[in-house]
Amino acid sequence: PVAAAATVTAAAAVGSAIIGGISALTGSKRRKDKAKFEEQASQEGLRQLEGAEAQLDTAYGSKTLLAQQDYGMGVEELSAETGMAQEDIQQQTQKALQQSGMATQGTVQQKKSNMWKRVQGAFGRGKKGLLADLGKKMGDIEGWYEGEKARITNERAKFKRQGDLAREQQKSWWE
Repeated sequence: PVAAAATVTAAAAVGSAIIGGISALTGSKRRKDKAKFEEQASQEGLRQLEGAEAQLDTAYGSKTLLAQQDYGMGVEELSAETGMAQEDIQQQTQKALQQSGMATQGTVQQKKSNMWKRVQGAFGRGKKGLLADLGKKMGDIEGWYEGEKARITNERAKFKRQGDLAREQQKSWWE
């Protein structure tokens, strides 16, 4: 009976060892499969970042072009307004000259000179305002662009670390 019990115990121990070995191999296979999946996911993440980076450059170009076009349209509008003011000055000068009894040539020229200075000042102030607005927009675009580039760089580093770790986990036979 003791020998039989020892045989059963030995068989149980061998069976346990075999089951443990199979479980270890099965667990190791699962971990390696998981690591392989994580490596593939990191590679996909890196591919998506490449696409995001290309789109970022396109968006940057579009935003920059839009800001420049807004500035150009603003200058055109300001020029049109100034041109209308210049036409008004010419008309007012002609009227004053025709009404020679009300104004002398010298006073008409003085008024004309003052009106020209006001129009030029308004154009200069308007243009400075447009340039300031363009500068602000371009600064905002640059800030956005650099922030997105930094985010993509950080994401790329994260995916690379995940891929490296996954590759190491696939190589290890004891886990």
